[in-house]
Amino acid sequence: IYHLLTKILALDFVPSHKQSVIDAFTKNTPGIEKFVKMADNHLILQALYPALERHRLTGNIPGELAEHLKEIYNRNSESNKKIIQQIESVSSILGRENIIPLYLKGAGNILDGLYNDPAERILHDIDFLVEENNFIPSAETLLKNGYRTDYADPFTKISGKHFPALFTEDFPALIEIHKIPVR
Repeated sequence: IYHLLTKILALDFVPSHKQSVIDAFTKNTPGIEKFVKMADNHLILQALYPALERHRLTGNIPGELAEHLKEIYNRNSESNKKIIQQIESVSSILGRENIIPLYLKGAGNILDGLYNDPAERILHDIDFLVEENNFIPSAETLLKNGYRTDYADPFTKISGKHFPALFTEDFPALIEIHKIPVR
């Protein structure tokens, strides 16, 4: 199953995998529950449908699996659209204070166009880096603009690299403001 998953994800780079993917579903049908569980455990479930769709393979997999993958993809697509709007909002809020965030990890990769489709990546939070002198002002600005944290005094809970996670009911993702990219 792991090998099949990697072949599906590599189709854009190795189109010759197409026939072996078809064969896997028509001749040696993998246990669908195990297939879904392994893909989910590796956080790639949402990336399978667009890869299969781009290579016109959705008709070669069991219908129930195709529908499930499409639903997961669609849900992640909607979530990521909201998170991209959140990124734009955060950039606008900080921009008014002349603070320029450098988006990291998943958010940065999506903004950079790393994926064929932003819905291929799961996003749970938005990490960004600011200059150290803008670290506290970034947090203060977001707190003044409706973001909250789980701490009464978050300024006493700062880790070595980032501010405690911020959230708002207006958007789905947590915000992590980094003053250094890694420990």
